[in-house]
Amino acid sequence: MGQAESVQGDIEVTGGTGSISLKSVEGGVTLAKTKGRIEVNSVEGDITITDAVGDITVETVDGDIILGRIDAANVDVNTVDGDITHDGTIKAGGSYRLATHDGDVTVVIPPGACVSGSVSTFDGDFDASFTVDTMRAGKHRFTFGIGRCATPARLEVETFDGDIQLRRPGEVEIEMPEHNKDQWKTKQHRNNDNDNDNDADFDFDFHFDGSSIATAVSANVANYAADYAAKYAKEYAPKYAQQFARTYSRKHAKTYKWTH
Repeated sequence: MGQAESVQGDIEVTGGTGSISLKSVEGGVTLAKTKGRIEVNSVEGDITITDAVGDITVETVDGDIILGRIDAANVDVNTVDGDITHDGTIKAGGSYRLATHDGDVTVVIPPGACVSGSVSTFDGDFDASFTVDTMRAGKHRFTFGIGRCATPARLEVETFDGDIQLRRPGEVEIEMPEHNKDQWKTKQHRNNDNDNDNDADFDFDFHFDGSSIATAVSANVANYAADYAAKYAKEYAPKYAQQFARTYSRKHAKTYKWTH
């Protein structure tokens, strides 16, 4: 089992097998060329996982999540404030859940994939750069199907404020993370012309139940409170208390009534 933790600073891991657990409070996490059960948690920082084989669970509060060249049957990804990109296998019978509160979600669908999917967004668009076989608009969700098989993969994509995009391989280029720009960069090829023959574009304007995202965030924050409170409370509490007090007191003064 491989494990690494950081309160302030980036974590970079290359190689390794077995169960891998990486945790960072304030810093990015980069994981590459690994095989096994992968769990990555961060409070503030981008998370990038490339060339990995095995089930993946990723949670961050403030940061983008990039999964590139992934070979996984089960993926569970959550962020509050950040974009999500998934480029990897979509296996029959697999489970893939990608959720963000404020950000876009891009999923690359491999050729021949068999998918039963649903998307939810409060304020955003759904765009597929290929034909989506079946579609149905509901009160809170838009469901779709790609291909036909006995055990389709289950793909659930949620965002409160952001767009959801399904892309072909090659339309999303996954390179390297922000903190090593000379070698790594993330670039998404977006087609401004959405009138191609096989494009499917839909505008959404409906509410969905974001309790699943809130639950995941609450659990993540609770874990960090227990693990790291004693380590960084003295340094970070005053800093963020003042910052958030100034920002949110002005922003929400007319919305909330505070009681003491």
